[in-house]
Amino acid sequence: MAPWLYTALKVAGAAYLLWLAYETLRPGGASVFDTRDLPRDSTAELFRMGLVTNLLNPKAAIMYLALIPQFVDQSAGGVVAQGFQLGAVQIAVSLAVNAPAPATAG
Repeated sequence: MAPWLYTALKVAGAAYLLWLAYETLRPGGASVFDTRDLPRDSTAELFRMGLVTNLLNPKAAIMYLALIPQFVDQSAGGVVAQGFQLGAVQIAVSLAVNAPAPATAG
């Protein structure tokens, strides 16, 4: 990553923290931790938020890039297809293991 981009990201983060501090400390300001009533989100909206959060998570991509190539056999042909098949198996296993938790919650 370019050094200037890293610096820009640090400056943006510092500016955001300063803005939060200003919003909290200004007269009549409200803390970000104050509770307030919010409108109820629909099931579709909650699903979309979760999906976008997971798709933008770089840890998943790093895991696939680090682990999947170890199990791809170049002599078997179709390296990309093998990668997608192994990814699909991992996703299926993850769904089978993790899906019961939210399905039984509540």
